Amino acid sequence: MVTIREATSADAPTLVKLMQLYYGDSPVPHQFSETAMAAHLVRLSQSNSVGGLLVAVQNQEIVGFALNYFGFDTRALQRTLTLNDLFVQQQARRQGIARQLIQATFTWAQAHDCVSVDWMTRTSNLSAQQLYNQLAERETGWYHYQHRLS
Repeated sequence: MVTIREATSADAPTLVKLMQLYYGDSPVPHQFSETAMAAHLVRLSQSNSVGGLLVAVQNQEIVGFALNYFGFDTRALQRTLTLNDLFVQQQARRQGIARQLIQATFTWAQAHDCVSVDWMTRTSNLSAQQLYNQLAERETGWYHYQHRLS
Protein backbone atom coordinates (compact mmCIF):
# COMPACT_ATOMS: atom_id res chain seq x y z
CA MET A 1 0.00 0.00 0.00
CA VAL A 2 1.17 3.52 -0.82
CA THR A 3 0.45 6.66 1.15
CA ILE A 4 0.85 10.12 -0.31
CA ARG A 5 1.54 12.88 2.20
CA GLU A 6 3.15 16.27 2.49
CA ALA A 7 6.88 16.07 3.11
CA THR A 8 8.34 17.06 6.46
CA SER A 9 11.73 18.59 7.14
CA ALA A 10 12.85 15.20 8.49
CA ASP A 11 12.38 13.76 4.97
CA ALA A 12 15.08 16.01 3.45
CA PRO A 13 18.05 13.57 3.71
CA THR A 14 16.08 10.80 1.98
CA LEU A 15 14.76 13.22 -0.62
CA VAL A 16 18.27 14.46 -1.44
CA LYS A 17 19.18 10.85 -2.29
CA LEU A 18 16.06 10.52 -4.46
CA MET A 19 16.94 13.79 -6.22
CA GLN A 20 20.34 12.29 -7.04
CA LEU A 21 18.59 9.28 -8.60
CA TYR A 22 16.15 11.58 -10.40
CA TYR A 23 18.91 13.63 -12.00
CA GLY A 24 20.97 10.52 -12.64
CA ASP A 25 18.08 9.05 -14.67
CA SER A 26 17.63 12.28 -16.61
CA PRO A 27 18.79 12.67 -20.20
CA VAL A 28 20.24 15.95 -18.89
CA PRO A 29 22.08 14.93 -15.69
CA HIS A 30 22.63 17.60 -13.06
CA GLN A 31 25.06 17.91 -10.16
CA PHE A 32 23.93 19.90 -7.13
CA SER A 33 25.07 20.87 -3.67
CA GLU A 34 23.55 18.39 -1.23
CA THR A 35 23.45 21.05 1.48
CA ALA A 36 21.67 23.59 -0.75
CA MET A 37 19.22 20.95 -2.01
CA ALA A 38 18.44 19.79 1.53
CA ALA A 39 17.76 23.39 2.60
CA HIS A 40 15.46 23.90 -0.40
CA LEU A 41 13.55 20.69 0.30
CA VAL A 42 13.14 21.65 3.96
CA ARG A 43 11.75 25.02 2.84
CA LEU A 44 9.26 23.33 0.50
CA SER A 45 8.16 21.00 3.29
CA GLN A 46 7.15 23.95 5.42
CA SER A 47 4.34 26.44 4.85
CA ASN A 48 5.65 28.95 2.29
CA SER A 49 4.73 31.03 -0.74
CA VAL A 50 6.96 29.09 -3.15
CA GLY A 51 5.16 25.75 -3.37
CA GLY A 52 5.00 22.35 -1.76
CA LEU A 53 6.41 18.87 -1.76
CA LEU A 54 4.48 15.60 -1.69
CA VAL A 55 6.02 12.19 -1.03
CA ALA A 56 4.91 8.64 -1.76
CA VAL A 57 5.56 6.23 1.10
CA GLN A 58 5.53 2.45 0.60
CA ASN A 59 6.46 0.05 3.42
CA GLN A 60 7.57 3.04 5.53
CA GLU A 61 10.05 4.13 2.83
CA ILE A 62 9.80 7.22 0.63
CA VAL A 63 9.76 5.91 -2.94
CA GLY A 64 8.73 9.00 -4.87
CA PHE A 65 7.99 12.70 -4.82
CA ALA A 66 6.15 15.52 -6.56
CA LEU A 67 7.81 18.93 -6.34
CA ASN A 68 5.30 21.74 -6.92
CA TYR A 69 5.71 25.49 -7.42
CA PHE A 70 3.12 28.25 -7.42
CA GLY A 71 2.57 30.49 -10.41
CA PHE A 72 -0.18 32.87 -11.43
CA ASP A 73 -2.75 33.03 -14.24
CA THR A 74 -3.48 36.63 -15.20
CA ARG A 75 -6.60 35.68 -17.15
CA ALA A 76 -8.13 33.83 -14.20
CA LEU A 77 -6.55 36.14 -11.62
CA GLN A 78 -5.74 33.07 -9.55
CA ARG A 79 -2.75 31.04 -8.52
CA THR A 80 -1.61 28.09 -10.60
CA LEU A 81 0.60 25.17 -9.66
CA THR A 82 3.42 23.73 -11.72
CA LEU A 83 4.27 20.10 -11.10
CA ASN A 84 7.95 20.73 -11.71
CA ASP A 85 9.50 17.39 -10.82
CA LEU A 86 7.92 13.96 -10.48
CA PHE A 87 9.93 10.87 -9.61
CA VAL A 88 9.30 7.28 -8.52
CA GLN A 89 12.17 4.91 -7.71
CA GLN A 90 12.79 2.23 -10.32
CA GLN A 91 11.66 -0.69 -8.10
CA ALA A 92 8.37 1.05 -7.30
CA ARG A 93 7.39 1.95 -10.87
CA ARG A 94 4.40 0.52 -12.74
CA GLN A 95 2.35 0.35 -9.52
CA GLY A 96 0.31 3.51 -10.04
CA ILE A 97 2.41 5.62 -7.68
CA ALA A 98 3.08 8.39 -10.21
CA ARG A 99 -0.67 8.60 -10.88
CA GLN A 100 -1.33 8.84 -7.14
CA LEU A 101 1.27 11.60 -6.77
CA ILE A 102 -0.28 13.57 -9.63
CA GLN A 103 -3.81 13.15 -8.31
CA ALA A 104 -2.63 14.19 -4.84
CA THR A 105 -1.03 17.23 -6.47
CA PHE A 106 -4.43 18.13 -7.97
CA THR A 107 -6.02 17.88 -4.51
CA TRP A 108 -3.20 19.86 -2.90
CA ALA A 109 -3.53 22.56 -5.57
CA GLN A 110 -7.26 22.90 -4.93
CA ALA A 111 -6.64 23.19 -1.20
CA HIS A 112 -4.21 26.04 -1.96
CA ASP A 113 -6.68 27.93 -4.19
CA CYS A 114 -5.01 27.13 -7.50
CA VAL A 115 -7.00 27.28 -10.72
CA SER A 116 -4.89 24.72 -12.60
CA VAL A 117 -1.92 22.36 -12.49
CA ASP A 118 0.50 22.23 -15.39
CA TRP A 119 3.62 20.27 -16.19
CA MET A 120 5.95 19.44 -19.06
CA THR A 121 7.84 16.39 -20.17
CA ARG A 122 10.42 15.73 -22.81
CA THR A 123 9.10 14.65 -26.18
CA SER A 124 11.20 11.49 -25.78
CA ASN A 125 9.50 10.50 -22.49
CA LEU A 126 6.87 8.32 -24.16
CA SER A 127 6.13 6.10 -21.15
CA ALA A 128 5.25 9.09 -18.98
CA GLN A 129 3.15 10.59 -21.78
CA GLN A 130 0.88 7.52 -21.70
CA LEU A 131 -0.05 8.39 -18.11
CA TYR A 132 -0.16 12.16 -18.65
CA ASN A 133 -2.52 11.81 -21.61
CA GLN A 134 -4.99 10.06 -19.28
CA LEU A 135 -4.86 12.79 -16.64
CA ALA A 136 -4.78 16.07 -18.56
CA GLU A 137 -5.24 17.76 -21.88
CA ARG A 138 -2.08 18.08 -23.91
CA GLU A 139 -1.62 21.66 -24.99
CA THR A 140 -0.65 22.22 -28.57
CA GLY A 141 0.27 25.34 -30.46
CA TRP A 142 2.84 26.51 -27.94
CA TYR A 143 6.59 26.30 -27.72
CA HIS A 144 8.34 26.47 -24.40
CA TYR A 145 11.20 28.98 -24.31
CA GLN A 146 13.68 29.57 -21.56
CA HIS A 147 16.42 32.16 -21.27
CA ARG A 148 18.98 31.33 -18.62
CA LEU A 149 20.20 34.37 -16.72
CA SER A 150 23.42 32.84 -15.46
